[in-house]
Amino acid sequence: WTEQLLAPIAGAYILEWGTWRHEFLALAIFGGLCALGTFLLLPETLGAHRSQVSIKMAFKGYATVLKAKEARLLILTGGSHFAAMFAYITGTPFVYIEYFGLGEKTYALLFGANILTLIAFGYLSAKTVHRRGTLALIRQGTSIAWFGTLAVAIAAYAEGTATWQMMVMVLGFVVAVGALGFVAPNSTAQLLDKHPNHAGAASALYGCAQFGLGGLASWAVSLLHDGTAWPMALTVISFASVAWWASHRLR
Repeated sequence: WTEQLLAPIAGAYILEWGTWRHEFLALAIFGGLCALGTFLLLPETLGAHRSQVSIKMAFKGYATVLKAKEARLLILTGGSHFAAMFAYITGTPFVYIEYFGLGEKTYALLFGANILTLIAFGYLSAKTVHRRGTLALIRQGTSIAWFGTLAVAIAAYAEGTATWQMMVMVLGFVVAVGALGFVAPNSTAQLLDKHPNHAGAASALYGCAQFGLGGLASWAVSLLHDGTAWPMALTVISFASVAWWASHRLR
């Protein structure tokens, strides 16, 4: 999560120095450096005897994982919580900067605060998972996130740009995004533990759900945009509710 902590701060300074085009130029340069470093510095670790036999075998792995109800619920739990975070990422630049009138640097600091709480939740999860179990942490994480998004929805529903609304919304997001540190690692661990022979397929499906539902959440925020914070808040609490529902049907 280090890059998510530093990226908005770096982006704010780039925007202060140049325009939005320079943001994409910086991303292109960074991506090129990563590709070059990967090619030059990272050796191949997968032996030839372990490589995928065929595309058909890969899709059989996907089908095997998706046939299991618990796997579908775990994928939906993690994917929906991740989608709620994507709605936050999509909506808060407008809500915080345009709607509430905050500066780019202030927004970057608030975004960083969410990542710090996410790291804190992840650290707490690692320290307590052997005692409490993955399922308890998943359910607690989705419950905490739901109450956080409820605070966001209340602040947005009230309309206006009062200081209390801004504070409630910020605190709600700090809690909701941070709780992903309980949900993501433990839902992934459960999914891979249940499908050790198809770990690659399970991981791929989980990642596909995260970014697929994340893209859907971002699209929903843009589609419903009406110049207020409500479309973002509605999208966030909707996906948080799906994550809560799915996590409480896990065995």
